Amino acid sequence: MKKWFLLLSLAVLVLTVFSAGAFPLPTASAQVLPGSYNLKLMTFNVRKMTADDGTPNSWSNRKNIAVHVINNFAPDVMGLQEADKAQIDYFIANCSATYQSIGTSREGSTTTGEFSNIMYRSDKFKLLDWGEFWLSETPYVPGSKSSYDADYPRMSTWVKLQAKDNANAVFYYFNTHLSLVLEAAQQGANVILSKTGEYVKASDAPVFIGGDMNRTEVSPVYATFQNAGFNDTWRTAGKSFANDGTYNAFAGDLDRAHIDWIFAKNITSVNAIEINRYNENGRYPSDHYPVTLNVTIPLTTDTASRPIGQTIWLKASANGNYVSTRANTTDNPLWASATAANTWEKYEVVDAGNGFVSLIAKANNLYVSARITTTDVPLQAKSSSIGAWEKFIWIGNGDGTVSFRSIANNKYVSARSNKADNPLEARIDSVAGWERFTWGN
Repeated sequence: MKKWFLLLSLAVLVLTVFSAGAFPLPTASAQVLPGSYNLKLMTFNVRKMTADDGTPNSWSNRKNIAVHVINNFAPDVMGLQEADKAQIDYFIANCSATYQSIGTSREGSTTTGEFSNIMYRSDKFKLLDWGEFWLSETPYVPGSKSSYDADYPRMSTWVKLQAKDNANAVFYYFNTHLSLVLEAAQQGANVILSKTGEYVKASDAPVFIGGDMNRTEVSPVYATFQNAGFNDTWRTAGKSFANDGTYNAFAGDLDRAHIDWIFAKNITSVNAIEINRYNENGRYPSDHYPVTLNVTIPLTTDTASRPIGQTIWLKASANGNYVSTRANTTDNPLWASATAANTWEKYEVVDAGNGFVSLIAKANNLYVSARITTTDVPLQAKSSSIGAWEKFIWIGNGDGTVSFRSIANNKYVSARSNKADNPLEARIDSVAGWERFTWGN
């Protein structure tokens, strides 16, 4: 695909359909500390394993070349696109560094389908948090498709990582593979930016968005990231936009299309960025060149993580009361009404998969549910298993508080201020005082 051809995409976009000003902006700040930390990042569309079976470009002929290109750069974090589970497993088994993979396939499977996963060096970094969402009208429905593209579901996987040798080196990486359909790609960019605003609450936390965007630097999709404060690291480094193609069609082309990018905000410097054209006797590891980035990030105090496996108490910030699974009423509703943390105020935080959490009330060992059968029903500790209504997004607000968002109805949990005993309800569209909680052990 030539750059001149991609220019035609500009003619089919109606910019007013998409609001670039609709992204929730981070408001809290992590303190920036003296010093910095160096990272090596890679985005790599590895081409599906079975797509070229029976040809010279089959996976069996290029898998070791792919391992060599990874080993030669040794990225700390690598966002993959079009990866099959067997390809991911091959990298984990054969790469020199110790990698762990995060994320499911675009169909929501852990074993089948195309992955837009993130691999990180588990010997160097601790996983503080992670999640995934789909680039559709229903981001938390696995496998959901954009209304603009009925062919394939598209998604983003993200991680929050902390360096093991420096607890204040913390950053976020969002990985994606945008649609070939312009309107769907634009929608996908908007969803990603919206979710960075939801998950990254510290306004000065280093954040990267990388992947196969299927769009060049002249695309409004590219401009959407730039206008939202995510700078193209290729442009930041002053690199040329001539002979800069990242799609090569296994032919070694230099300027077919630059569509693989890493955008960044709140970084200290771009030290080096390259389109890695490594090949062995004319055989390439993929039909895309990997893009490698050496970057320096500042140190911050944004080090919070989800307390998976821990038993905690929760306290409503607005009234200072503990959240209690009240024992003397039917169905054990949750209220922000207790003045001390005893058994009925303790909850175990459980990993519910896909970056979500569930809460088990320690008093009755039942899951907290946001299931609403009538208007304004409180959360209740009454479920024996995890379904959609028992899954929440644990959101750090950057100010020492957390909020919870129900996956089932996409609403925030609130300790509503205008009812007796302040029942918790999943019914609010944004975070204010009554949607903030502190926690401890």
